[in-house]
Amino acid sequence: MSVPPPVILKMMLLLVLYNVRSERELMDTIPERLDW
Repeated sequence: MSVPPPVILKMMLLLVLYNVRSERELMDTIPERLDW
């Protein structure tokens, strides 16, 4: 299962915008933030 490049770019943008320290932490917070 691979992630499409546009999704990866959006995730990296969220990482910067939400001041998340790591990709792993971002993956933990994504299910909580399904409103976007």
